[in-house]
Order: sequence, then structure tokens, then C-alpha cells
Amino acid sequence: MKILVVTNEADAHASSVIEELYEIVGDEAVYRLNTEMLLRKNVTACLQSTDAMQFSLYSNVTKRRIQLDELRSVYYRRPEVVFPVNDTWDAAIKDIVSRESSTFIDWLLACLDPDAYVLSPPQALRRANSKLLQYRVATQCGFRVPDTLYSNDKEAVRRFAESNPWIAVKTLREASFVRDEQSFSFFTRRVAGADILEHIESASHVINYLQAYIPKKHELRVTVVRRQVFPARLESQRAGEKAREDWRRENYSRIEHAVEDLPPEVERSIFDFMDNMQLEFGCFDFIVDPDGNLWFLECNPNGQWLWIQEMTGLNIAKAIAEALVCGRAGFPQNG
Repeated sequence: MKILVVTNEADAHASSVIEELYEIVGDEAVYRLNTEMLLRKNVTACLQSTDAMQFSLYSNVTKRRIQLDELRSVYYRRPEVVFPVNDTWDAAIKDIVSRESSTFIDWLLACLDPDAYVLSPPQALRRANSKLLQYRVATQCGFRVPDTLYSNDKEAVRRFAESNPWIAVKTLREASFVRDEQSFSFFTRRVAGADILEHIESASHVINYLQAYIPKKHELRVTVVRRQVFPARLESQRAGEKAREDWRRENYSRIEHAVEDLPPEVERSIFDFMDNMQLEFGCFDFIVDPDGNLWFLECNPNGQWLWIQEMTGLNIAKAIAEALVCGRAGFPQNG
């Protein structure tokens, strides 16, 4: 049986997992598909007849081949859009070819044998990306969540700003944008409610994502692989000024990290959340306030974790590799 890793050429996380897989099952059992190179470095064919579906994927680089019925597990990591082969095509044709090829990958994964294990299924990832759904499920699982408003109703925004002296302003999805060939990133900003009231007339121009600001003692990043949890404490409030509002604004190497112990009830809530969302993997972000209360911020269903491994020694890559090797036959537990 073989393991397919669906990702991109630049993904160091996938590389780390593949190294662990080589140690367990050998390199011949692992096929890495960098999706942007589907057309440039791979050859694929899928023939459907009345009797059966025949599928093969062959790498011109590694000279490895896989067939659909050989797949035991799939690590669906960070696929990128497919690069067309012909660089002379105009933009419209390139876009069509790219989207057609990406659709083929999605359709293929939908045809996996029911016994094949996927970490995590693409349809579960799409569903779990909804912050609105995350917060509803988080409360059902027993987590505290900050009061949160999504609205372009300026009267609703006004009431929220009047009720909260400090507000965390966030984006629903976009992380960055490019203007004049310069990249700009969106980070969480702590804004006074009074400042929002001063600009209330513009509140109807966008779906505002506003959250009551929770003071921080420190933050937790909890990476979950099946039923294994890897909790790390981030001392964001001891780092530079930039990290206090959003630790992502600071280089992670300048933030003190430590392995954290989670209370059993928090682990149970995490597993309940994972089960509800049908996730095999997730990166949870929590705030711990000065009184020691834990607040749910979000779960990134396909988040980054390699820096946590580097900073704490928690071997997340090995846990992912073992889950892929076990497939549906095993269910690794903590420890």
C-alpha cells in the first residue's frame, strides 16, 4: 500500500513528514504530488469503463507510479494551482487549463476507496474554514469565545463599539494583498471602540469582523493529530510590542515557547470540536487571560506547525507520519 502527499514544492511541512515516512515505510511507498507541477512533472490517466476505473499517476522526476486502489492514505497538505505547460498561451487560456487540472485533482480525491484514510478530507477543510461555524461549534463544545460581530449594519457596529472599549479588528479570510508590486499583510489590530465610532459612516462598506478584545497573560497553540495533542505556550506578552496584539507580526524565534500541559476537560472539548468538524488535524489558537481563563480564538484546519516542532521539540511530523501509516486500521493515542 502507498501514501500520497498532496502539497506544493515549497512546503517544508510536507518534507518533514515525508522524511518520517521514509524511516517507517521506505521511499518507494511514498508519492509526493506538488500540484503546481501536475502537468509539468507528472503524467496521469484515468479510464472509466463499465467494469472498473483504472487510474495511474507517474512522476517523471522520481520515476514512481501509483494507482488508485494502492492508496492507503493521503496527506492533503497545501495544494497550489496547477501551472500550465505552455507559457505562450494568453492569460485566459492559462487560467482555464489551471482550473481544469485542479478540478481533476479534486474529483480524483473524491473517488478514493472508502477505506482510504485522508488527513484531512478537503470537504471537511472547506467546511471548517468558516469562522462563524467554528464559534458556534466551540461554544457547543464548552469553550469560552469572545463576543464577536460580523456586520455591515452601522447601527449594530455602533452598539458593539459602545459596549466594548477595546476591539480586535480582523479579516474574515484575506491574509495579504499586493499593490504596486508591494505585498501588505493583514494582522489583528487592537482598536479603541471610540475610534470605530469616529468612522462609523464607513461601517456599511464592508462586512466588519469585530471581536471584544481579551487581555492576554499568554497564548496557546495546540496542534492536534487525531487523538494526539501537542500544546505549546507562546509568551507573546513578553516579546516585542508588535507581538502583543498579534504574535504573527514578530519573528517566532523571538518569542519564548514552552511545552504546556492541558487540563483533561480542555482536551475533551478539543476532541469534541474535531469530531464535530470531521477533522483529522487542527491547529488551535487560545488566549489565556490574566485570571487564567482560556478563550477559543480559532482552529486552522490545515495550519502551520513546523515552527512549533523546532521551538519545543514536539515531534508533530512523526505523529502525522504514523497516522498516515496506520490509516483507518489504527487510532494513535496520546503518549
